[in-house]
Amino acid sequence: MDGLMTFCHDARKGRYIGSHWPNHVRASALLDQSLLWAGGVKVLEVRINGVAGRFILDTGASYTAVFRDAAERFKRAATQRVIESSTANEIIQAPVSYGQLEVGRQKLDRAAVLLLPRRKEQRPTDGLLGMNFLDNYDWQTPQWENRLILRGYSNKQ
Repeated sequence: MDGLMTFCHDARKGRYIGSHWPNHVRASALLDQSLLWAGGVKVLEVRINGVAGRFILDTGASYTAVFRDAAERFKRAATQRVIESSTANEIIQAPVSYGQLEVGRQKLDRAAVLLLPRRKEQRPTDGLLGMNFLDNYDWQTPQWENRLILRGYSNKQ
C-alpha cells in the first residue's frame, strides 16, 4: 500500500483517527511543516501577529500559550478574561490574550493565547501550540517523521 500511515485528528468529525493518505493526497496538503526535536519535545515556528517564535507542539494543551517573558515580544497583553488551565504540575489561572496565529501559510484570526509563567526547566522555546489552533484543520504527525501536516479549511473567526 503506497502512501503515508498516520495518526491524525479530523476537525470536521471532532475525533482522532488512524488514517492512510495516498501519496497524491499527501502531495496536495496545504502545509507540510518540519519539526525539530529539542529536549525531547517537537518544536516548530509559529507566528503570533507576524512575530516568529519557537513553540512546542503540544497536542495535550487545549490552548496555545506564550510564556510571560516572551509575551511582550509578541505584542501580547492580557485581557480581563482568565481561563483555568491544568499544567503538568498544577492548576493555574491564566490570563488570556487574542491574536493571529500562523503556522506556515495557515492562519487563525482572533485566537485565544494564554499567558503562562515561565517554566522551571528553561527550554529555549517561547510557548506551546495547542489544540485551539490544530482543531481547525485535519492534521497529522507521521509516526517516524518530524513533520506536521495540516490540511486546512476556511480561516475561522
